[in-house]
Amino acid sequence: MARSAELLKNPEFRAAMLEQQMFSLRRMYSDVGEALRLSPEEVDALFETLADHQLESMELAQEFLPRPGSAPDPDRVAEMQQRMAEIQRKQYEAIASRLGEARAQEWQQYLSTVPARWEVRELRAALAEAGEPLSSQQIEVLVDAIAQERRRPTSVAQNAPQSFSGPPSTRERIALLEQSFERIEQSNRRIREAVAPYLSPTQLAALERHQQQQLEMNRAGMRLSRLQRQALQQGGAIDATGAAVMGFVAVPVEPPADSSR
Repeated sequence: MARSAELLKNPEFRAAMLEQQMFSLRRMYSDVGEALRLSPEEVDALFETLADHQLESMELAQEFLPRPGSAPDPDRVAEMQQRMAEIQRKQYEAIASRLGEARAQEWQQYLSTVPARWEVRELRAALAEAGEPLSSQQIEVLVDAIAQERRRPTSVAQNAPQSFSGPPSTRERIALLEQSFERIEQSNRRIREAVAPYLSPTQLAALERHQQQQLEMNRAGMRLSRLQRQALQQGGAIDATGAAVMGFVAVPVEPPADSSR
């Protein structure tokens, strides 16, 4: 811990860390210039400000790390949270100073849509390869639709706690997962309906395929998890390919009869 804190005070090490932070920020927020209509110089100014304050946060975290084997001191935790909030305030003010108050507010709004932007990024790449690239307006429409859907509160019935007399059975767990998949399908449909007026038929079909692929991936994960759980309950395990290697009996399948005979 002390070694890391000392390294951060070394100008050469600090410069290397800033460079690394800048690289990470460019990858994480690759579309920020386009989304906020920033010039390359303004993008650099934004990332420089973020990287500098990230290093300050790292230094603060090093300062307040508890000693090995000791419990965190509530007073020090509260002080660290207060100082971290101060760093966040200073960061906002620095962005506003370099880019203007309006841009600083737009940056905060952009941050709230980052998960949705990551979802759109995969679709954007697939459509570009298919010769149906998304325009800047279409990207923002998709991002807004997904972000709003992710903020959408589920119904009271969906949030109501399940009443089980004991730990849920395998059948009950599967039923709960199926309900979650149904909600995902409903959510996907609402997103498509929201963006349909802005996308071409080809783009809309690609969006539906992308959503379906993600859903099928989740279903496959559920099936694998269920097989693993069953194998463990029977004293077995599942190998890396998902095949039962213990706890299950492989049933030989006879080849089809040769019709030429």
